[in-house]
Amino acid sequence: MVLVERAGQTAALHESFEACAQGGGRAVVVRGPVTCGKSSLLREFARTVTHAGKPVFSATGSALEKPTPLGIMRQLFHSAGLKREFDRCVEGDPPPARSGLLEPEAARTFGQGVDPRVVDDACSLLLDRVGDGPALLCVDDVHHADEASLEVLLYLQRRLRCRPVLMALSTVDAAWVTIPRFLAELTKNLPCEPVLLDMLSAEGVAELLREPAGTARAIAYHDASGGNPMLLNAMVRDVATGSGTDEAGFAPVSGSTFRSAVAVCLYRGDPGTLEAARCLSVLEESGSQQLLPGTLGVSAEAADRALDALMTVGLLRKDRTFRHPLAVAAVRETMSARERGTYHWRVAALLQQEGADPSTVATHLVAADTRPAPWAALVMVEAAEEALRDDRPDQAVRYAESALRATAAPEARAAGVSVLVRAKRRTSPSAAASHLPALQKALHEGHLAREGVESLISGLLWQARSDDVLHTLSRLEAEGDEPDPERAAMVDSVRAWLRYVSPSAVDAERDVTHAITGWDGGLRHGRDLPHRAHVALLASLGGEDAERVGTRADDVLQNCESGDPGVEPLLSALLALVYADRLEQAGKWCTRLLALFDSRGMVMLKAVLSSVAAEVALRRGDMPLARTYASEALGLMSRKSWGVMIGYPLGTLVTANTALQAYDEAATVLNRPVPQKMYSTTFGLPYLHARGLHALSTGRPYAALEDFRRCGRLMGDWGLDLPAIVPWRNSVGEAYLALDRVDDAHAMFDEQLTLAGDKSPAVRAACLRLMAKTGKSPDRLPRLQESARLLARSGHLLDLTLTLAELSNEHYARGDSARSRTLGRRAMQIARKCDAQGVASGLLLSEDRFDLVGLLGPDEDPYAALSHAESRVAGLAADGLTNREIGRKLYLSVSTVEQHLTRVFRKLGISRRTELIGLLQQGNGEIHDAALDRAAAQG
Repeated sequence: MVLVERAGQTAALHESFEACAQGGGRAVVVRGPVTCGKSSLLREFARTVTHAGKPVFSATGSALEKPTPLGIMRQLFHSAGLKREFDRCVEGDPPPARSGLLEPEAARTFGQGVDPRVVDDACSLLLDRVGDGPALLCVDDVHHADEASLEVLLYLQRRLRCRPVLMALSTVDAAWVTIPRFLAELTKNLPCEPVLLDMLSAEGVAELLREPAGTARAIAYHDASGGNPMLLNAMVRDVATGSGTDEAGFAPVSGSTFRSAVAVCLYRGDPGTLEAARCLSVLEESGSQQLLPGTLGVSAEAADRALDALMTVGLLRKDRTFRHPLAVAAVRETMSARERGTYHWRVAALLQQEGADPSTVATHLVAADTRPAPWAALVMVEAAEEALRDDRPDQAVRYAESALRATAAPEARAAGVSVLVRAKRRTSPSAAASHLPALQKALHEGHLAREGVESLISGLLWQARSDDVLHTLSRLEAEGDEPDPERAAMVDSVRAWLRYVSPSAVDAERDVTHAITGWDGGLRHGRDLPHRAHVALLASLGGEDAERVGTRADDVLQNCESGDPGVEPLLSALLALVYADRLEQAGKWCTRLLALFDSRGMVMLKAVLSSVAAEVALRRGDMPLARTYASEALGLMSRKSWGVMIGYPLGTLVTANTALQAYDEAATVLNRPVPQKMYSTTFGLPYLHARGLHALSTGRPYAALEDFRRCGRLMGDWGLDLPAIVPWRNSVGEAYLALDRVDDAHAMFDEQLTLAGDKSPAVRAACLRLMAKTGKSPDRLPRLQESARLLARSGHLLDLTLTLAELSNEHYARGDSARSRTLGRRAMQIARKCDAQGVASGLLLSEDRFDLVGLLGPDEDPYAALSHAESRVAGLAADGLTNREIGRKLYLSVSTVEQHLTRVFRKLGISRRTELIGLLQQGNGEIHDAALDRAAAQG
């Protein structure tokens, strides 16, 4: 065996052995840190002595055998082949005292009650076996020797002055000073030489690894092991067996052998060092190493000695942190769960006394599996709130659950349940629902703060438990003798949201306009965010100017970008934009907030945003995108977590699949179970409408009528008969057309036109297109032209595609093939943007129109190179708008507008705006949707 950096120590041992052969007995003491290689050095030395034909007697001390009298001596005699003789000496009758036994020793008892006559007889047997020598007597880890054996060794040593025997002992530095009497006696009676060992140097590590000194690998291994041979060899074995990783330039990632070696280092050392390592592994979790003395209950000097020992053995760096992350894990594995909990509890108490951050204290309280203590519960509630603010909901849940285990105090439990519900709702509303009874109890007992009340109400609303919500509101209104503006605002905002989501639960006679009048003033009087959001929604439904609705929504959504926004304000503001037909603004907010909430891990809000983004895409006619967003929304949360709101994304998904003629996929979605309470909320309306559309498209007009009429009855009963939510009359009219009930269809469309007025341009446009199907030839063209005009800049691509296709057919029927071809080509261009080519071509070719065959492919778009955004910017520029005006219109910066125009000019081969206008005037001006559609609508 090759020992690295041990040549000098090996030579010293051989010199001492040769000296004892010449001049009598000698002793050597091999000293050094734990696991620095002392045992390996003695074993290799003993092997060479044995190989030379000299007798070797050996023993090894053990802390476990220390209480056993004569344990070391028994090993020595057994190694000399004197097992039976030794057992007979120890277990038989004491022999008579030999004449050579000194009188003082004959008169006393050896340590642990050993008779001196037994010792004398046994030592004589050993010396007889030594003969003329020379011989080697080795005791490894002599600091673990039993008391009796130590005294016998001294007894024997006194008889070796003239015998050629080398007594070689090994011990650790720290332990050597614990046996001062043995040291004093040993050095008094025989020449005694120290042989000192230390950890391997960086060069020694490189030599052991068979690497050139200074390589990245050698440096990494030395840094990770501290030069400890046992740890170093363990790392090498882990790499050799495939359980570790060896990457040049990085500290080795070792495996089980390394962890075992760390444990051996600790158990071989002083018990105080083991306790310090354990405590330090706990303190390192929060960077609180300065608390080591207090946690251990020792002086600072004692703690420093233990840390110095851990640094010496190679486990700690000079800054007193562990050299290797697996070393920390290995130290923790030496403790039971109860022991770890005790350490964590002590650390938490000390940190709390020093005024540490709640999250730092809570880390240890959770690991301690918190014991009942009021202060601990309060700290963990604070830590949970802090974790929630930092977008760590999982950590907040752990803190809150630990707080609930730590206390029975009603106030603390109410606070703990409140933050627990808010944390769980971030990712799984169904998981939070189980805690609603606890919140209701806390509210009844008067211990629930505002955040808890809001969480309770939101959870109840999510499950359509309207009666419980109203009961909660009544209780809040009855509380306190003095007016509470904040509480009143919260109650008002909840009633406003309830008015939309579950209208049957509130006063049916109070219509939307009355609701706005009663609750308006959010912006003027600075009401809270939920109140302003719900007012924006009701204002949108009430027909308020779209620009003002957009302003209200921006006010709310900008404030949702920070903190922990509630789902109701967020959804209210976005729906306000959708119902006001501000689809581009809504889409931009969805994109912006989706990225934000995704980065913050807000799963629930991301799911809700995705469902709104799906409806925006649906209304714009981008069915593939609508299907994608709706599928993502449904995949983010379980059906149970969605609660009654599941009807919203399900309805969008079914409608998109139906429009894409994916009827089987839509049917699969419709076969999923939904909560019955969903039908008593507005979230059931899009689901019912989508189911009707699927039935109509698959040849079941009577089934479709049933669903459409049910939508109408519910909306009428609720006082929310607004086409912006669901245009059910248009759908009923389409079902009538499928049944050849043209007059009934015309009456329904006429009713829809009257109700839509100027407040719902997109609904009115769709209605005009459908109504054209019921009228005589002179009525069709103006209705289709009006529909195209309304849709020109609305962003409803599918509706515009259908209107242009119908308009193309109408011109063809009138014999105007040139305009018919232009409009047909344009319809296909727009259809490609929303993946509706099949629908458009089906309409255009429905009348055996062979004039368009070959003109409906992608090659017919001379400006296909322009993106949708570039087309819109180009059209507005051609209309004479300045860059700043275009930016305001499209919510773009002036710089972005300029960049779009630069690309447009390059793609079209022009350099000035006048050329762009000229293109639009040539008859091939299909650059911009609005320009062409307006020209087509003019006849």
